[in-house]
Amino acid sequence: MKKIKYLGLFLAGWMATSFSSMASLTPPMSKVDLLVKAAELERQAATKQATDINAANSLREQANQMRAQAVKIKDSDHK
Repeated sequence: MKKIKYLGLFLAGWMATSFSSMASLTPPMSKVDLLVKAAELERQAATKQATDINAANSLREQANQMRAQAVKIKDSDHK
């Protein structure tokens, strides 16, 4: 039974690393994509607010970082 548990942990770790390496191959997000993702994080933060204030604040901080990143992108870069 322990072998199955460790095999599962190994596979989970392997999948996580392979997915993270695939994510690094994706092109950078556009301004619109960043703003949409930031809005989604804000929505998640609003639903977490009642149960976990720290998680909500973390999500809001991520949303703010995405908005700041979107502001740096020139509109002419994505036409």
